[in-house]
Amino acid sequence: MESVAGHCVEATWNKALNLQQEAEDWYNKKALLFNQFLIAYQNQPLLHKTFDQDDMRSLIRSNSKIHQKKLDQQFEALTLTVAQINNEVSRVREQSDIVKLAYANWASIYDHCNQAGLAINSASSQRYMQINQNILQDTKTLLNKYKFLLDVYEKEVKVLESGSQQRN
Repeated sequence: MESVAGHCVEATWNKALNLQQEAEDWYNKKALLFNQFLIAYQNQPLLHKTFDQDDMRSLIRSNSKIHQKKLDQQFEALTLTVAQINNEVSRVREQSDIVKLAYANWASIYDHCNQAGLAINSASSQRYMQINQNILQDTKTLLNKYKFLLDVYEKEVKVLESGSQQRN
């Protein structure tokens, strides 16, 4: 029985708590970064949302060098933003394993404490398991929000690409 309860000692809990803190800090940083992308999105006028199709065609076909330069700058900025978001989505997918690891760690502690009859430790570790399940669900939601931003930006890029092809 003592080997099973060995997972319920202070040193094991401290390691688990440190990993838990890393997982929570990781998610919070990822959520803050998304919020920065969201603020940029909210502050950026998108042509396909600002103008109807006829106005877009007129703007794109305009011979004004100023309009063309602004369209080109918009295209470059959006292309960069799409690349940055795609990179961040990849990092979130790759790095979310820290949360899975924290969950597995608490699940192991839960099993051992439960087998040792340590009810309070079992209940506490079970709460951390639930927290990690919530973080994993929040991570999925975050990825869906990134997908929304990507869809909007990619639509704008296509509009600008199509306009560039019509100009040339």
